[in-house]
This record gives sequence, structure tokens and C-alpha cells, in this order.
Amino acid sequence: MDAVHQDALAFEALVKEENVELATDAMGYVCSFITPTIEQRRFHTDFFVVAVDDADVKIDAGETTDFRWLTPADAIEDNKRGNLRFLPPQFFVLSALAKFERARDVASYFLARPASQEPVPILPHAVALSQEEIVLAYPGGALPCAR
Repeated sequence: MDAVHQDALAFEALVKEENVELATDAMGYVCSFITPTIEQRRFHTDFFVVAVDDADVKIDAGETTDFRWLTPADAIEDNKRGNLRFLPPQFFVLSALAKFERARDVASYFLARPASQEPVPILPHAVALSQEEIVLAYPGGALPCAR
């Protein structure tokens, strides 16, 4: 698994080595985010959903340091209370998912959405509120998405 963290292309080799077939047809595309241009390290991250009945979560002490099952609304509330930290893309995605009552409804919606309705990647941009304070705003948005 460490090889995958070092080289994204190693994922394909891992799938072959483990002799697994990925159920990509069960994955629904949600959105893409691109790190703002003010950042030194930039990422283009795609978000997907999939409904599962059971999952074996692996803690890798890198990307994953802990886990717990929460509804999107509960995760947002924990964030507001300062108990759970996440970045603007996670807040955006969780806010979209919180509009659904059941996990299966989320997966069904994003699986059924025509490709023509898939949004273009979201590129938050820096907005200076003052000489000392910069916030991020979504394209076309007048209000900051994070502080």
C-alpha cells in the first residue's frame, strides 16, 4: 500500500497483484476541485460516491489517521463545533451530500446524473479582505468559502 502513496500509477499494479476487479460502474462522480493558484503544491482531486453495506477501513497514519461513521450533517456540525477539521472541498461535498436522506439516494442520484450535467472542476480563488486577511471564494461566489 505504501507504494501507492509514493506513485499513483502503482494503484493499477496493486489491483492486478491482488487480483481484484474494481466496481467502477457503481461509483457516481460528484465533483472535482483544483487547489488555488496561491498554493505551492497543487492537486486536482475528484470526488466520487458509492453505496456499500460494509467496509473495512484501513488506517495508514498518512491520509487516514482515524475514522468514524457520520452523516454529512453530523460531520458539518462537528466542524462548526471545532471537533472535526476539513478543508473547503470536503465542506462543499458534505454540504451537497447532506441534502439527501439516505446513502443509497446519494449514490443513485450521482450514478443517474447524465455526463452533460457533470460540473467543470471547481477552482477556489484567493480574495483579500484586508492587507492581513485572505479568504478563498468559489468561482462566481461573492462570499468566502473558508477562513
